[in-house]
Amino acid sequence: MVITSRGYGCPTAKEAALKLMETSCVPALSCSGADLLHGPLAMVDSISPAVAVVTGGKAARPSSPSWTGCAAAAPI
Repeated sequence: MVITSRGYGCPTAKEAALKLMETSCVPALSCSGADLLHGPLAMVDSISPAVAVVTGGKAARPSSPSWTGCAAAAPI
């Protein structure tokens, strides 16, 4: 599972990945939206879950053009 965010949401994404690994023993990786295209995106395929923590403000715009085509993305 890849959990990503930008700006003030990065600590939230890191904490979510840590809690997921601690409680469920699910391998999880958290990364910044800026760092996503430099390697972690290569681990995401059609069956691996990816979570984007989106906060309000300037960080709410898409982190990259590759996320705009995601049909399975749904706000929580």
